[in-house]
Amino acid sequence: MLTPATTPPRLITLILLSGAAPLTLNMSLPSLAHIAEDFDASYALVSLSISGYLAMTAVVQLIAGPLSDRLGRRPVMLFVLSLFTLASIGCTLAPNVTLFLIFRMLQAGMISGYAISLAVTRDILGDSGAAKRIAQIGMAMAIVPMVGPVFGGMLDTLFGWRSGFMLYTAIGIGLLILAYLDMGETRAHAATRLPALGLLKLPAFWAPTISVAFSVGGFFTFVSIAPLAATNAYGLNGAELGVLIGSITIGFAIGNWIVSRARRAPEVLMVMGRISTCVGIALSTLVLITGLPGAITFFAPMLLVGFGNGLTIPSANASLLAAAPGRAGGAAGLSGAMTVGAGAAITGLAGALASPETARADMLAMMTVISAIALLAALANLRIVRRHRAAG
Repeated sequence: MLTPATTPPRLITLILLSGAAPLTLNMSLPSLAHIAEDFDASYALVSLSISGYLAMTAVVQLIAGPLSDRLGRRPVMLFVLSLFTLASIGCTLAPNVTLFLIFRMLQAGMISGYAISLAVTRDILGDSGAAKRIAQIGMAMAIVPMVGPVFGGMLDTLFGWRSGFMLYTAIGIGLLILAYLDMGETRAHAATRLPALGLLKLPAFWAPTISVAFSVGGFFTFVSIAPLAATNAYGLNGAELGVLIGSITIGFAIGNWIVSRARRAPEVLMVMGRISTCVGIALSTLVLITGLPGAITFFAPMLLVGFGNGLTIPSANASLLAAAPGRAGGAAGLSGAMTVGAGAAITGLAGALASPETARADMLAMMTVISAIALLAALANLRIVRRHRAAG
């Protein structure tokens, strides 16, 4: 008989629960055309399985985070994993595109795995150790966007698109068993009376959240416009483009690794990360202005952008969780929803403003503005934290 866990989850459990969220989003990307063909539906309609999924993740985080504060991390996580598993079965067996999209939206509950893992980390380690543990989770999550689509494409080619959702089902079952056996309750007490939306009144929540949202927004700007810039300016093929875009992910993993071992305070690492990002953008801008040749010369400084995000995001998440200790779940959920919303808006704006002839300049201009906002938010957070410490 399976014995339910009564102790905090191990790091590997939090990594797997967090990593399942991006995997659920991007492993199905290579299958979109085949799904549309199988259901005799338009590609635009089937693409709702991505855009609609992203929209649902924002809604889910607004609900799941506060619920985990009130009901506990464990029951909410077990419910979400059960729902994800059933939704994956529904996607696998769906006879038409309507039911497929409905079940696909329900799969979005998996994003709770990341939000609740952040709250659990704060429960276990408090303010001092949260950034390092979140960075360790971030290192693992950096791998998923690189391998997910590749693995999904292989499954689609060999066994058809439904095989990917069969794998989602198996992952859901496996994670449900793992959480049942290894994720004891970590919430010390019920949530304080501060409503989740009451976090919006706290500058200590706003500053790191804005920094995270615009850090992610800068990345979305890059991945939205970089293909256009690389194709038109340098004539790169898909494989070459993938390597260059992957450089920002490598930088992100390195940044997370440093945070996991650094002794500096999270608010300081946030500022260092934003400075790194701004330097990377400035170097690429210098390459463009001076006319230095070569795609590698132009894109190499983006490694510093990814590195800066790797320093910033885990540090900022630790800071915003500390803003309201009794509402760690609500803070993680609300911040996550705001980040998704900002990312969607910035991506749409990037697509609307960029043109093939000026794509490189458009990308750098947008990234400069976005990164400047993230830097100002990080500096504001540094001031808020130091003022709070000085006040005792």
